[in-house]
Amino acid sequence: MNVFNTKDVYINIAKILASLSHPNVIRLYDWWIEMLNFQPYLFMQIEYCIYPRYISQAKNLLSYSYFYMNPMPHKQKQKHIQDIILQIIQALEFLKLRKIHLIDLKPENIMVTITVTGDLQIVLADFNPQINNQQQQCYLDYTFQSIGTLILNLILTFPGDATLRNNYITKFLNCKFEESLTLLDSWAQKVKNRNREFSFQLYKNLLLLVKSIITESHFHDFHELKKSIQKIY
Repeated sequence: MNVFNTKDVYINIAKILASLSHPNVIRLYDWWIEMLNFQPYLFMQIEYCIYPRYISQAKNLLSYSYFYMNPMPHKQKQKHIQDIILQIIQALEFLKLRKIHLIDLKPENIMVTITVTGDLQIVLADFNPQINNQQQQCYLDYTFQSIGTLILNLILTFPGDATLRNNYITKFLNCKFEESLTLLDSWAQKVKNRNREFSFQLYKNLLLLVKSIITESHFHDFHELKKSIQKIY
């Protein structure tokens, strides 16, 4: 990255990344500056994340959810969603203590890999430098909304770019709850690799939580949200 050709100070980001150590936060192994065409460029050697399985080598949560989670039966998929969101919250709690926030909490910025024991490991990437106390509350409100949107995306990953994916989230929020489930189920018919028994009705408790996260804003910290997710069955 060209060191001075941006408003973001990449060296500061590199220093922050180098100071972090958490299983759900991407690791920076090394960073250095080289001159290329008389311009200083920052190089960062970052942890390589991939989920090596037969169907597709998923690199982030978007590809993982589409290729691996969509075909899963309901109970297995719901456990996966809970595990993924809890890992994300653990990372966010760790970053919040250090006043660091993600640039954009979305599936494309959440990497997937496997541990040495073969378990799914979620790794957050794409950070901004530290934020001040005044920005903290706005950031938390945005993050809770992003988590709600992410849960809905994990229940069924519709193909298309982020703008298209946001269309069904907007419909979900604007419709009456039961009507939104019927509408989303009709759209789900277009997703080829969904489980043949898939229905949004099976995820009713999770979707009620999603709607409360995004619209009611009654969660004040990650611990409250974590407890609510753990109670979902």
